[in-house]
Amino acid sequence: MKKALVTGATGFVGKHLVRYLLENEFNVTILCRDIEKAKAMFCDRVKYLLWEDTKKKFLTQSDRFDLCVNLMGENIFSKRWSKDFKQRIYDSRVLGTKNLISSLEKSGVTVKKLISISAIGVHTEGFLKEVCDIWENEALKKSDSVESVSILRLPIVLGKDGGMIKTIYPIFKLGLGASLGSGKQKMQWIHIDDLIRSILFVYEDINAPQKINLASFDTVNNKEFTKLFARLLGKKTKGFVPSMVLRILQGQVSQVILEDVDIEPKYLIDNKFRFNYPTIKGALKDIVSHI
Repeated sequence: MKKALVTGATGFVGKHLVRYLLENEFNVTILCRDIEKAKAMFCDRVKYLLWEDTKKKFLTQSDRFDLCVNLMGENIFSKRWSKDFKQRIYDSRVLGTKNLISSLEKSGVTVKKLISISAIGVHTEGFLKEVCDIWENEALKKSDSVESVSILRLPIVLGKDGGMIKTIYPIFKLGLGASLGSGKQKMQWIHIDDLIRSILFVYEDINAPQKINLASFDTVNNKEFTKLFARLLGKKTKGFVPSMVLRILQGQVSQVILEDVDIEPKYLIDNKFRFNYPTIKGALKDIVSHI
């Protein structure tokens, strides 16, 4: 049976990934700060490895994993970007990744394939790009423990039980949904099911490149997304929230919300990855039907 090690397993993407790996007959070990919380989520279906502080190293008894998926990272939208919070964003990604790899080396563990998550924010400017650049370089550093690395740059991940949808659903349900800024900025997105499937798709491709942009090819702008989501919920929209107001309310993180990022999921298209949700309408209809 193939063996997988997952960090960030109790988060939105992580919990879906662990279940998918189990369905595909992986023996799964998760690195976590709170084993009781993880056990409540996965029971005895996985193995648990305590890692209380990602700034420090951990030890494991295993000598090899076929796959390691690194999902660590502080939620950048959880609060305003104060100096301390920006340091937490940096440390959780850069130091966490560095100590993950060095801990594997110290324990004499080899990993056939490391898949480390990044963000399409690497294509923008400012703080998030700087973090993504250093974060990716940390994962790609030569290591005796890691045989192959692929970086997956994520867009907005859409799913009923986490991410952006979980945040905006209560607002839209009240009929208070509104476009952000001009509403013309492009929104790159992927359905959670397609994201999880793409992770194994990359794992199974021995020729997968080191840096991969993940997204659906049906790009929409913020205004189009807002109107469609509201309509599927049977609600109307309330105009727009001016950019200046967003900057006052959200601070620096508003740059991420208002940024126009246009990428093509070239790897997935060229390698004929089959999207279960290729269109934004299909993705949102599925999500709304399960909320």
